[in-house]
Amino acid sequence: MYQVRIHVLIFTKDQTLQVEELYVIEKIKLKITVVSKPIRSLEVYETADMIVVDGENNTQTLEYVEQIRQRGIPLTVPIVVLVEEGWETYKQVLEVLGVTGYQPKAFAKQHMSLVLRTYIEHISAIKRWKQKDILFNALLNNIPYMSWFKDKDSNYIKVNQAFIEHCGKTEDEIEGRGDFYVWDGNIGKQCRIYDQEVMEKLKSIVFEECIPGRKGRRYFNIYKAPVQAEDGEVIGTVGVARDITDQRVAQSQIEKLAYCDYLTDIGNRRGLYQFIEQIIQGNKEEIAMMFIDLDNFKQLNDIYGHYYGDRGLQLIAQKLQEVCLDAYVSRVGGDEFVVVWEGGISEKWLELKADEILEAIRTIFTKDDIKFVVSASIGIVTGNIKKDTLENILSRGDMALYQAKEGGKGQYVFYTTELEIKQQFNIQIQHALEQALLKNEIVLYYQPQYTTDKKLIGFEALMRWNNDVYRDIPILEIIKLLEASTIITQVGEYVMQQAMKFAKVINHDSKNNLVIWMNISCVQIMAEGFVDRLRELMYDLQIKPEMIGIEITETVLLENTEKNMEKLHILKEMGIKIAIDDFGMEYSSLNYLFRLPLSELKIDKDFVEHIHTKDEHAKLVKLIIDIAHHLQLDVIAEGVEYEAQLEILKNMNVEGIQGYLFSKPLSEVEAKKIANR
Repeated sequence: MYQVRIHVLIFTKDQTLQVEELYVIEKIKLKITVVSKPIRSLEVYETADMIVVDGENNTQTLEYVEQIRQRGIPLTVPIVVLVEEGWETYKQVLEVLGVTGYQPKAFAKQHMSLVLRTYIEHISAIKRWKQKDILFNALLNNIPYMSWFKDKDSNYIKVNQAFIEHCGKTEDEIEGRGDFYVWDGNIGKQCRIYDQEVMEKLKSIVFEECIPGRKGRRYFNIYKAPVQAEDGEVIGTVGVARDITDQRVAQSQIEKLAYCDYLTDIGNRRGLYQFIEQIIQGNKEEIAMMFIDLDNFKQLNDIYGHYYGDRGLQLIAQKLQEVCLDAYVSRVGGDEFVVVWEGGISEKWLELKADEILEAIRTIFTKDDIKFVVSASIGIVTGNIKKDTLENILSRGDMALYQAKEGGKGQYVFYTTELEIKQQFNIQIQHALEQALLKNEIVLYYQPQYTTDKKLIGFEALMRWNNDVYRDIPILEIIKLLEASTIITQVGEYVMQQAMKFAKVINHDSKNNLVIWMNISCVQIMAEGFVDRLRELMYDLQIKPEMIGIEITETVLLENTEKNMEKLHILKEMGIKIAIDDFGMEYSSLNYLFRLPLSELKIDKDFVEHIHTKDEHAKLVKLIIDIAHHLQLDVIAEGVEYEAQLEILKNMNVEGIQGYLFSKPLSEVEAKKIANR
């Protein structure tokens, strides 16, 4: 426990004035210095807590007091003088000099000891109070948060340095004033309400408040509690305010990262779910959603680079926000956006809005004199979010979007129950296709390819699915479903294996090399290990590279362009022929003819169909053939059905003919017969 130290300086010639019992005052360490007259040593004066002056007479006592004060002893140090009769004459002067007590010499020494003891205990109490105040201030000012005490009327009694720094007022200006004055009217009434609450309920509270001050608008987490005296009476409140401004900013940034797209600064998938959850908890039930997917955006990244692609996404996100000011706009995937409107909205309004969005998104990107157009496909769905599940609504939106892209892109499609029926039907077909290999339902047919003078030069291997239930579904639809399923790799490998076996058989005794062309989907080429697996099949079946060729479409360049190109170059270096199929029907660009390691170009039947009846078709086909020949590519014309078509193509110097004029697709047995002639 803290022990008070008190130094009593006594000026007297009477040594008996040093009373022994003063040394044993409880919790007081007493030092008594007795001198006969004022001395020059300042150290003695500076450490004195109380001075007793006992001159030989009143005049000398006055002189001693004057000399003591001249040494610079502050007026706060009490001076008690021992006086004789007639001392009143000197009283006024003595009071000016700060004398606080008068003790007649005539009193007994015991009485004098009692007087001194009273003074010493008083000084001790003051010292203890000051020491506690110092310790309390040290504690208060070492709290890194604003801290304070208030009285029952919510006036400040004491505040710490952190409080003063943010408030901007001095401690004297703050003491005894309320919040309205201290904070310049920015806060006050609510503070008083909180103070009254903690004093009435005798409970602490925690809340957050924005308090403008010298450091600007800062947010604080505030703790307030009642202060009670020993008898339980509430005498005020204590408070601590922790600055959480930076924490709130960080939390805001974290929430932004959690619910906003980092690239476009619009909502992300999580933000979309949060927005819909708010609708569910609110009063509205009906919502309308548009699922937007950018058409061929992958090409923009591949051609111009991801930095340019990111800039494109930012631009399109901005356009969407401008067009959909009354909706929640989010980016939920690479080039996928979802827009949500609350409330019941008519189909006609949605049609107009969809047209507006399609027009806004359609953007021409230009770099290094290369132009690329980005458009969008939109799936639209409406529903009651409280009567249906979010998963169902999202699934229907995806269905409508898929149909929009399948229908040619750059358009919008509303969800209908027919779409769901179609999807269920497609799922059934995919399930049946998964069983097709096990049931030996996948077979190959071979359509012969001839020169214009009817010399056999090869076959195109065509997959057929022998299934009684789904026999009427076009094979192109079947292939699309395969590409969208997980078994495209297994089916594709089976087709390659069977076609290679056929190639080995028909070339065994043939004088001329016959090429078997296999259709390879973009999905197969993108599969990891495609080239290695093709090489393994050729090795296992002892197939020479010149016996086979692969047909690809231009879609092979829409995804993973560089990797796909690298694989095609490896195949070409192995000696395998590569042809681009259906040229002119997809995303034809003359640039592809330069970039792809091609051996042949196949002209789609839609171009060949009218070359004998429409001059413009004939001119276009002739132009394609001339370009191919200029690039040293052979040309195969597909869909040749009439002699007139054959004659025109012969004059255009095509290298190959494929079509019903010469032969329909044949079974393996029939194809072998033709090859052996």
